[in-house]
Amino acid sequence: MGDKIQQNRAAGRVGKMKYVLYSPQHTVTIPEIEKTNGEVIPEREHTVSPRALYRHKRFPDRRYRRDYPDWDKETKLVICRTLEEAREEQEALRNYCGEVFEIRSYSKGEIGPEITAPENREEKT
Repeated sequence: MGDKIQQNRAAGRVGKMKYVLYSPQHTVTIPEIEKTNGEVIPEREHTVSPRALYRHKRFPDRRYRRDYPDWDKETKLVICRTLEEAREEQEALRNYCGEVFEIRSYSKGEIGPEITAPENREEKT
């Protein structure tokens, strides 16, 4: 029995901890944009609502960044069973769109405190 516990700890499956990728509400500055007709749209701030990573129920390989909570019956919150799995999802998301979501604990439908805090929320320009 002790060997099984050690194997679970080595694999990152300690207890029944689950993880989700979550981005809390934050403000993003959109830079000034010059249109081709010479008109200038000034720099402005935009508030991004809290979001999480979801998957489509019929197409499990597809991932979506959607508002949290999402009431769409076709999508389901991506719940990772290990911290390693959550980090892989986080890295895949960063490589895809340049946005880094925090890894948060998840238990009984509640998102817990952050496990990792990204330095820069958006890396690509």
